[in-house]
Amino acid sequence: MGGKQGERGNVAVLVAVGMAFLLGSAALGVDVAEAYRVRNHLEDVATLAALAGAQVLYKGEDAARAAAQATAGGGTLGSEVDVTGVQVFVESSRQGGPKDQVRVKAEGVAHFRFAPALGYQEQALSFEAAARAGRLQGLSGVVPLGIQDQVLEFGKVYELKSDNPIYPGNFGALAPGDFGASEYEKLIREGYNGYLQVGDQLYTEPGNMKGPTKKGIQARIAKDPDATCETVQPNSPRIIYVPVVDFSQAKGRSQVPILGFAAFFLIGTDDGATVTGCFLRMAAPGDWGDLGEGNDYGTYGVGLVR
Repeated sequence: MGGKQGERGNVAVLVAVGMAFLLGSAALGVDVAEAYRVRNHLEDVATLAALAGAQVLYKGEDAARAAAQATAGGGTLGSEVDVTGVQVFVESSRQGGPKDQVRVKAEGVAHFRFAPALGYQEQALSFEAAARAGRLQGLSGVVPLGIQDQVLEFGKVYELKSDNPIYPGNFGALAPGDFGASEYEKLIREGYNGYLQVGDQLYTEPGNMKGPTKKGIQARIAKDPDATCETVQPNSPRIIYVPVVDFSQAKGRSQVPILGFAAFFLIGTDDGATVTGCFLRMAAPGDWGDLGEGNDYGTYGVGLVR
């Protein structure tokens, strides 16, 4: 009997030790999970702030820094995480290049509940993210209107379609898809689903086509009738992207090269004869290259680089 009782006692000790180990592991697991929670929150803070800053980098360093700080919201973003600081750096992504990158470092502290028994009260953590801006090189959704290569001024009103030929047989219309008036009207209303990039050749759409122009433009304006150049929101259908091209060699239906892309607030049309728009500078959804490459037509792409 004594031997069996001794065995039972040993088993009880082993069970107690095992339970203590499991409970200790579970407790420490809570603290590890807390560290991951804080780290993930810091990642969100840094990433969103870097993207916000890069999207307005074309407005200057101060605007980019302010946008990043505002997005970080003091580092909390609605969380109870103890964020100790958010640092914003506007810098060049390559030596000697333009300042095209916003880097954000978010720092915080994970406070432990059970690790203090082992001498660990808290853990300082940090995360860095960087977003870069570059000249827009390609996108989908352009409207079939083109603007002649020129220096564009922010806020200035431009004629995107003329009532008089700008070059023989051409009034500013393009044919990124199929030819014809019905396709042209559809692309004004909906935009071209295909992808276009700098260097592509586009056909012009000769003829004045007042009727299709009027219908397409009015359909777009009706989706956001109260917007203005000063109040328009980034997702408004009245923000249109048009290719910047060289019409100088166009005669009738001709191919013209895409030199870049520009964004305009669609003001309206004079019975389909003319189309006017207010030039905007903005980040656009598309592919982008180096900020120092090519001509500046006011559209930029933004993406995370780390």
